Amino acid sequence: MALTKQLIKALSNFQQKPTKLSLPIQQRLSQYLIEEYPDLVRVRGQQLVFTTAEKHRLFATLAKLEGYQPLLADAQPTTRIQQVAITADEKQADLSPNQTKVLLKTLGRALTEAGLSEKAKEGVTHRIDLGSLDFAQIQQVVMVENLEAFDAIEAKQLPSTLGDAIILYKGDGFWAGTKRFLAMLHQDTQVVGYYDADPSGLCMALDTPRLNAILWPACLDELQAYSKQAAYDKQATARQRLSRIANSAWQSAVDQVLTQRLAITQEAMLMHGSQLILLPKAFE
Repeated sequence: MALTKQLIKALSNFQQKPTKLSLPIQQRLSQYLIEEYPDLVRVRGQQLVFTTAEKHRLFATLAKLEGYQPLLADAQPTTRIQQVAITADEKQADLSPNQTKVLLKTLGRALTEAGLSEKAKEGVTHRIDLGSLDFAQIQQVVMVENLEAFDAIEAKQLPSTLGDAIILYKGDGFWAGTKRFLAMLHQDTQVVGYYDADPSGLCMALDTPRLNAILWPACLDELQAYSKQAAYDKQATARQRLSRIANSAWQSAVDQVLTQRLAITQEAMLMHGSQLILLPKAFE
């Protein structure tokens, strides 16, 4: 069993309590010690028990054989590069690369107004640390689900009211950094989502926090020829979910997709120059 970040935290907690000389046997740490170091532990009933000397010997052995170092009680979360200084496995870090950064661009001046005047260039993608943004100055955000659509989207296809919006990439699987970005926005900031026009895309919209509206093709009928029937057929779970919702936040879009059996990608909308309109979220 590998010495994971969780085990290191448990070991550190145990080591930092000198008077604690036992561990519940059902704990993951106990199972690790029994499996990897059976000669250094003693089982008594439902506990692993140690003398003070045995506990010192255990941690000395872990330091020698595993390179174990205790985590400080007030230690700051580590990045993968910082984690290498603690253990050889960078993936034991507290923070993954996408937890504190987001991928942004602007088609206007929004990034400049958000405090990045020296870095922000119109249409250029920026990978930005959340701590460098002035969230109070961000008025509008368009979150794009697909990376290629994020790269390709142009101001001329957006409603004129979104000309200065920050364009945000959702991230594969919804990056933690993106979720944190949305949570840090002012409550009055307009957040717009851009997804595929299919059941799965609409379910993503329903699950996205802080969303006020979605982008939708103004002339959906003109894109029907580019709908992918096979993709629609594979989205049975999403279709069933939408069918069970009596009044969806975007019921008009749901009705169009389910009635016409549509699965139109963001790429198809952008490739064929589809004008996009805002569909505001229907609040009960």
